[in-house]
Order: sequence, then C-alpha cells, then structure tokens
Amino acid sequence: MKKVLIIDDDQFILKVYQKKFETEGLVVEVAADGPSALSALRASVPALILLDLMLPGMNGVELLGHIRTLPNCGEIPVIVFSHSFDEKLIDAARAAGAIQCLNKNSVSPNRLLEIVRAALAAPSAPPRPAPSVAVQPVPEPTAPGTREDSRATLARDAAAIETRLNTQLQAFAASAVGPQRATTLAPLRASFERLARDANLADLPRLVLLARAIVLMLADLHEHPDEITALSFRTLARAVEVIPTLFVPRPGQDNEAPTLALVVHPQRGVAPLLAEALRQAGQPAVAFRDAPAALAFVEDNPVEILIADLDLAQPTGGDLVRRSQSIPGRAHVPAVLLSNQPPNATTVPNFLLAHQVLNYPFTADEVVVSAIVRLVKRA
Repeated sequence: MKKVLIIDDDQFILKVYQKKFETEGLVVEVAADGPSALSALRASVPALILLDLMLPGMNGVELLGHIRTLPNCGEIPVIVFSHSFDEKLIDAARAAGAIQCLNKNSVSPNRLLEIVRAALAAPSAPPRPAPSVAVQPVPEPTAPGTREDSRATLARDAAAIETRLNTQLQAFAASAVGPQRATTLAPLRASFERLARDANLADLPRLVLLARAIVLMLADLHEHPDEITALSFRTLARAVEVIPTLFVPRPGQDNEAPTLALVVHPQRGVAPLLAEALRQAGQPAVAFRDAPAALAFVEDNPVEILIADLDLAQPTGGDLVRRSQSIPGRAHVPAVLLSNQPPNATTVPNFLLAHQVLNYPFTADEVVVSAIVRLVKRA
C-alpha cells in the first residue's frame, strides 16, 4: 500500500483525512510542523505529500524547499491543501514544485481522495537538478520526551511569560495613537510567535490555538495601524489573562474530539469571512446566514462555540444561544454576539450576560481572538 504524509497543524484536518485515507486503503503518516515532517521523511519516504501552507515556525513553501534537498525526496509529488488565499504564497509553492494547489473550502474529502489517487497513479517525472538556492539547515528534531520537557519548561516559566506579555501589552496601550503605536506591536508579536512554537512542542493545543490567533491579529494590526482601537487592547488583555491557565494540559486532552465553531450573520459574506479567519487561526468553523438552518446544524453536530449577530431576525441572536443551550449536551456552549449598535444602545437580556457582546466597529481578528478566548476557557 502507498503511503501519504499529511503535514498540517490543524488536528481536525489531520484526524478527518487520516481516517478517510486509511479507510480507503492508504497508509497515512501525519506531521504538525516542519521539524516533525522532516524527521518523518528522513525515516521513510512517502509516495505523496499533502501540505498545508500555514504552519508554525516555517511556512509550507519554506518546508517544501527543505524537503527537496533530502535524499530521495526531490520528486515526491506534493499537493498543497490550504486555507491560504495569498497568491504570492501559492505561486511560490508552485515554483517550489507543488503539482497542485487546492483550497480546503472548495474540495470535499471524496474529491481530495480522487485527486490523491490520480497523483499516485501518474507516471514519475524525470529527475530534476537540485535547487541552486541555498537552503538554511533545519535543526534535527529533539529526542523523544521533548513534550514533557517542554511542558515542564513552560510551567516553570509561566509567571515570567505572563509578566513579559503584560509589560509589552501595557507598552502597546500606552504608546501614541496611530502609526507610532504599531512599533510596540513587534516585541509583543515576537513573544506570541515564540509562545506558539513552545506550546506546539509541548502539545498544548488550546495554547497553540490562542497564541496563533493573536499572532495573526497583531500582524494585521501592524499592516493596518488605523484599525487599532480601544477594543484591540481589551481583546488582547482578555487573552493574556487566560493564558496562565493554558500552560497545563487539560485532563483527557489526547482523547478530545475536535471542536467546531459556528458563525451566523445575515449580511452576505460576513459569516464566511469570519469562519475563514477562524480556520486561518486553526479553529474549524462553519458559516450560516440563516438562523433556523444554523440551529438545525447545532442539534446534529458538536458545536463548541457560537458567534452570532445579536440583531438576527427570528430567532434573534439571543434566542439562538438560548435554544442552542437547551439542546442536551449544549448547556454550557459559550457565545460571542456581534452588534451594530453602540454599547449604550445595546440591550442584552439577563441570560446573555455570561457571554460576550462586541459592538461595532470590530475587526475579524478581534472576533476570532474573543471567540477563542471563550472557547479555551470552557470547563
């Protein structure tokens, strides 16, 4: 049987496609980051690689460059399978030797299996010369036991990490409004990038998810400093508050089913945009414009977080939360509610006070980070 290596840091994607491919008679190996993938390739060369572009540490294009320098890996067919819409990144992947670039949103598991089978059945291409561009060496993966060592290190340094993040966050909040404030984002972003890498080594998925979402938010704010508002600071402050609770793995974490976020917004394009932003951070999500259809979906699927427009037509956003929580097993599903009204004009029923309401203007990143904070805090 032919072996496929799936490289993706989205545990939901890994589990879904590993099960699908193995059911169809393929041998599947998975890797969540560049070093793990390179280690797997040094041990055994697969017949095909399925590669995500948005990986921690190094992106998929950089990883593909390293893969092509390994013995017997110069001609492995590589299919990019990613949420990324960055055309430059897609073009770079093709230039690095990807045979196809597919979008996760538009390719079903059955269709992906057909594409993989066709690629495996295709005749091998003639050998290509090794790339002339020098590739920086990647450190060998550390020895088994790294997860426990990394967890111990994070637990030991938790107080220092929290202090550093709070200090950098206060510097961001205290800096001048406008473009100058963006300069204080650089050290904060670097700290969260490091935290995401360390959390990934320690196998702390909730911490990885939150840190990655914050990195994306800070990167966007750096590119668009005009979008920095008081809500930006409050969103980051809430995230930093919850981080100390994520340094310890949740009991039974290894056996947890993948979580799913549901986004409901009546305005065309808003729900898909927010769902895509969640997926970019690593959180699987589905989008609906119609509240009744969304409610029906909640009844049949393991939704763990709701993001809904507060001013939905019947049922309203509040009714959607209330009716969702009346479903067996959904009593404690958290919610983030979005309102176009200013805070002093927004009326929130008492039963929604335990949830978060974001008043416009807000960015997609602020919604994502707020939702993930609610998600990782759940009991």
